[in-house]
Amino acid sequence: MKKLLLFIPLILFVSCEEENNYDSNECLLYGLWYVGYMTNYSADDTHCYCEYISSICNDNIDACPYIYFENGSFSGLDGDGDELAGEWISDCEDGAAFTMEHDTGEIYYGSIISISNNTLTLDDETSGGIIYLTR
Repeated sequence: MKKLLLFIPLILFVSCEEENNYDSNECLLYGLWYVGYMTNYSADDTHCYCEYISSICNDNIDACPYIYFENGSFSGLDGDGDELAGEWISDCEDGAAFTMEHDTGEIYYGSIISISNNTLTLDDETSGGIIYLTR
């Protein structure tokens, strides 16, 4: 009987632990991301998408571009509704270099400014701007 009484608190303790909804070893880039806004430094311009509302927006575009990252590949739609596909390379952490090679041969270089479960901010070195994405 004493063993049973010792076992009950252990079960309660284990069952109350917080649950992770993702594998901590999995890259946070994996999955579906929607473009909130894109900033172009040289044009001093910020395009906002998917009904993203902010004072930084120069114009709001109804299009809702998205990208789906898998292990080394990506697919999605751009702001014009054209399909995207190709391969990417990154270490999946803040400050990591980020490279995307589109199936057309175009290569985009940048880095991850910040990444979390719900937001991703990329420094787009190819176009000279920032890309902000959300889940």
